[in-house]
Amino acid sequence: MFHNPLDYFTCVECDIQIQWDGREGNTGFYIVRPTQAGIELHNKALQIWQQGNKLTTNQKAIDYILNQMVANKTIKLEYLDVDRFPHGSHYFESGGRMFAGENPCTQCVMVHNNWIVGGDAKRSVSDPKGRVMQGRGISPY
Repeated sequence: MFHNPLDYFTCVECDIQIQWDGREGNTGFYIVRPTQAGIELHNKALQIWQQGNKLTTNQKAIDYILNQMVANKTIKLEYLDVDRFPHGSHYFESGGRMFAGENPCTQCVMVHNNWIVGGDAKRSVSDPKGRVMQGRGISPY
C-alpha cells in the first residue's frame, strides 16, 4: 500500500467496493458493508464451498454470486478506480514498472500482486512481514 485506502471508500450507498483485476472483482482487496446484500453475498459464497465445491476459490465463488446479484439488481457494486487500485498487470506491465524505482506511481493507493504467480514468487518481492517492497522502500501499512 502507498496510502491509507479508507479515504477512497466513498460510495455510501454501495454494498461492496472491490478492486478490478482485469476480468472480475478481486477478493484480495475489497470492502463490504454489513447490509442484507453484503451478508447474503458471503453466505451464498460459503454455501457453494460447503456443498462440496472446495476447489472453488473464494474469488470465484464471490464473483459468481456477485454477478448474479448485480444481474438481479439485488446488490449495489462499485469497482475501485484501476489507476488508484491497479491489479498487478496494470501496475507492472502497463505502467512500465518492472524494476524498483522505475516510473513511480504517484496516484496509486494499493497494488495487488496477483500478477506474480505463486506464493514463493510473491514472497521474493516482499519483506519478512509480507509487505511488498517498493522503489521508495517498504509500505508503511
